[in-house]
Amino acid sequence: METVLRCVWLGCLAIGLGWPAGWAVGDAPPAETGLRVSGPYVHDNLTVFLLHRDGADDTRFITLDEGLKAGLVTVREREKATVRELIIENRSDLPLFLQEGDRLKGGKQDRTICNTMVVKPRSGQMPVPSFCIEASRWQEAEGGSLFADTSNAALAPKSVRLAAKAEKDQSKVWARVADLKSQAAQQMQVGRQTSSLNEALDSEQVMANTKPYEDALSHVVDQHPDAVGVVFAVNGVIEEANVYPGQALLKKVYPRLIKGYAVDAALHRPEGDEATPGVSHEQVDEFLTKPVAQNIRTEELAGGNRARMFRADELVRFESTYEGSPVHLQRLRVEPQAEEAVEPNAPVQQQRSR
Repeated sequence: METVLRCVWLGCLAIGLGWPAGWAVGDAPPAETGLRVSGPYVHDNLTVFLLHRDGADDTRFITLDEGLKAGLVTVREREKATVRELIIENRSDLPLFLQEGDRLKGGKQDRTICNTMVVKPRSGQMPVPSFCIEASRWQEAEGGSLFADTSNAALAPKSVRLAAKAEKDQSKVWARVADLKSQAAQQMQVGRQTSSLNEALDSEQVMANTKPYEDALSHVVDQHPDAVGVVFAVNGVIEEANVYPGQALLKKVYPRLIKGYAVDAALHRPEGDEATPGVSHEQVDEFLTKPVAQNIRTEELAGGNRARMFRADELVRFESTYEGSPVHLQRLRVEPQAEEAVEPNAPVQQQRSR
């Protein structure tokens, strides 16, 4: 079943998640643009909706996990190491897509990428913002200053990503990591020999508990060649929506998003026989079209990347652009106190050496 979502525009500020093929930031947006919503696709307490659009951009990208595995991408500590910035180089012939929530192991402490960015082919070295997901270590691992991919391709769960991307607060990132590790230890008997988020997400126990979700939902996008976006709900509550330029990129990111949300769903499964509330197309439409007219932060990033953050009641919207064109539009549900943590037009925290 599909419904058409009509996205509303206020002046020159798009508050919907879709954009028409060829539209660049700075252009006057159309009066409306259509996204078709299909689903729900459900496993246990995890619900997925797909967002569809005709005429999408199928530019090919390489992802961070692909690049690290193939030896085409390197990530290392700066010469003067700092928690909040790493050095990346894309030696492939394809643009590299960095999804916020990408996890890295190694260096002086494990990190997560906190902004969606594109790194051009044969880029040379450039800085990329990061947050620490391993509170207790500040010494090089066996790989020295270099970072490696993780054994589980799951992105960092939403609570960790929000603390890094929206709140820009390292102490809150560590707190969310500690909460998740505690839950995994109690519910799945995951060991806690280190303070790293990677220890939990890469554990056999977590991967075994999330596999049923992945088996049921990971191939949904393959059946819909015009899908460009995805909406996730856990326990009947919509948590996140992501839209990309085309399905070529969505197909690469979607399995990793599913893995990340499978962790959230497995850790928050209702007790007993409690049924998961259903999610309607109307609820999805409301989530995607809720006005977020206040731009509270703009970050000019390296390599022609820009990140903008908007907010509404209990919702934040992120717009990531590369050389003026959108590459990732995202909406995340937030608790009221999380929304209030960032003041309008708040400056981005400066990098500090450890």
